[in-house]
Amino acid sequence: MLEYVMYKDEPVIEIRDYICTVLNYMHTPISLRSMEITYDDIYHGWCETRALNISKTNAKSILAGYNLSQNNKYLIARKFHFATLTDCFWIKEADECINWNDVSFFKNPYDTEVTDTALTGKQHLFSQKLLSPEISTLGVAAKSWVWEGQALYLFKVGVREVAASLILDALGVEHVHYEFVSANELARVVKDQDRLQKILQNNERIVKCKCLTSELYSICTWEDFRVYQAYHDIDEFEALKPYITSVYKMNIADFILGNSDRHEGNWGFFVDNESGEIVGLHPLMDHDHAFSLDPTLLCQPFDSEITLHDAAIEAIKKVSLNLDAVLQMKKPEYISNLQWNGVLDRVVELKEAAAVNPIKISL
Repeated sequence: MLEYVMYKDEPVIEIRDYICTVLNYMHTPISLRSMEITYDDIYHGWCETRALNISKTNAKSILAGYNLSQNNKYLIARKFHFATLTDCFWIKEADECINWNDVSFFKNPYDTEVTDTALTGKQHLFSQKLLSPEISTLGVAAKSWVWEGQALYLFKVGVREVAASLILDALGVEHVHYEFVSANELARVVKDQDRLQKILQNNERIVKCKCLTSELYSICTWEDFRVYQAYHDIDEFEALKPYITSVYKMNIADFILGNSDRHEGNWGFFVDNESGEIVGLHPLMDHDHAFSLDPTLLCQPFDSEITLHDAAIEAIKKVSLNLDAVLQMKKPEYISNLQWNGVLDRVVELKEAAAVNPIKISL
């Protein structure tokens, strides 16, 4: 057996008879950057993070359309050579006559029937020739990737994303911008109007954002970065210090939004694909679990019992955000008066705390 982990058309790890050899260290995935990388690290670790979660809404219908097993994440991800829209890595066998242009989700059209299934659950049998990034799209919300001209968008069932996006706009925090999908846009990709109506009747809407990654920049999640740090015995929070301003802004934004779903897989770093270097934290994303009223939410970036409230109180002493702009906003659509008042109360609390000595936490 001879296979390669590829960066675009460059072999970066050779896998020969279960022995792995790094060929270009800086072009390997960050979570595989070790000269002692093993077969298990690649195939029973990294590869399995590149397949959709079976608990994702409509995942079983997507897999049925491709006649794929629900029980083997390796085989799911292998369907499209372990490619994703997160980065430009994939795997090929040495004797396969294919290249990056053949497997890249950044370059090829998608099967629109997969989009219909991913968003609404309607069953289709899919073309085996057309690519679909739905096989490797993470998260649990119903979502799908859609080409609009030369631009790639994520369509998602998640009405709170738009409200969160408007608040982050006001704060001046860099984030993925969401907007509502128009009826004409939906008509191109959703075939079953009855299923669409059921989504709308549940007080949900389909929203969209532009793809965050490209062939120039990829994402390394905090989860993957921690794997790299474990290989090299690097203190993970020391590694965050160059980006601490962005971490502070994330903590403030999550507190204001009441975001209960910040986890290791939905925040992390932008990586320059050509150099392999980290260039900063990527814009904030994934706010469809925002507007919680629970005051005990924990600050997820830290392995401690510090609450999101306390982390935000400290952070507001270190960075300046436009809190007044939020107080001047009208209530966004699709959140309740109670949820909006919670946002305003948290903003007022941060304004009042800005002159108080910060609570000390260890980074």
